[in-house]
Amino acid sequence: MVDPEWLRSNDEEARALRQAQAGKPNKAWRVLHRVTYVERPALMGFGRDVRKLRAAAAVSENQALLDKIAKLEEENQKLKEKLNTIISLLKGQK
Repeated sequence: MVDPEWLRSNDEEARALRQAQAGKPNKAWRVLHRVTYVERPALMGFGRDVRKLRAAAAVSENQALLDKIAKLEEENQKLKEKLNTIISLLKGQK
């Protein structure tokens, strides 16, 4: 809603609105262009991990873990042998 008195006034904005309403609509104003996705180029040097690797420490930690697993497997094998011995002794008593 526009006040007709204001539209007839000498106000700068009223004159601009009168000119816009009087002229032919500009085709450029009829176009609605919407960009929904923009692919940005990768920035060089950004996004890389710049932390120092702990290669030597990681290798020693991995080796310690592998040694512990090997020890547990040996203990597991010994327990299996003991259980087999106990089971065979129990079967022999029947």
